[in-house]
Amino acid sequence: MKDIFQNDSEIVSAIKSGGLHRNNAISFIYKNQKTFSRVKHFISSWKGNSQDAEDIWIESILVLDRKIRNDEYDGGNIYGFVFGISKGLWRNKLKKSNKMDLVEEPALMDSVDENDPEQLFQTNERIAVLKKMLEELGEECQKILNLWKLNYKMKEIAEMLNLSSDNMAKKKKHQCLQKLKEKAKFFKSQL
Repeated sequence: MKDIFQNDSEIVSAIKSGGLHRNNAISFIYKNQKTFSRVKHFISSWKGNSQDAEDIWIESILVLDRKIRNDEYDGGNIYGFVFGISKGLWRNKLKKSNKMDLVEEPALMDSVDENDPEQLFQTNERIAVLKKMLEELGEECQKILNLWKLNYKMKEIAEMLNLSSDNMAKKKKHQCLQKLKEKAKFFKSQL
């Protein structure tokens, strides 16, 4: 298993080959602290925090992955490309949030406090509940849903999880999503 890549073309080849090679290449990019630090600095200087930077970093890597697999990557420096994607995603997010601020009713805007401990607690509580629901689905469902969320193709998921076909992976994904929806409905009914 290869975990160190000598150049960008090796990373691109690994992503295109799929499976574990793709996983290793994405992980290799994700662990690049130099570029992540640049992204974090950019976002913090434009009204963002470290969680925003982490979210944008992950989203940027997913965009890069999709562009490489769809032959839309132009072959430039991968880290420069990811940084450029990060900047664009963050600017778009800021534009959207500014537009939303202009549309919201003033009374609603006054009642929302982002630093309100109760709202933060509720958000953290929702995240904890979602994690618990995912854990209750079982290891196979967690793996399938995580790989699907990372834009893996059903064929790749089937190979990684030793399923008989991509149709079996689709069926399992559908079943796992249904279980998750049922758990969410049950939880909501308990409130």
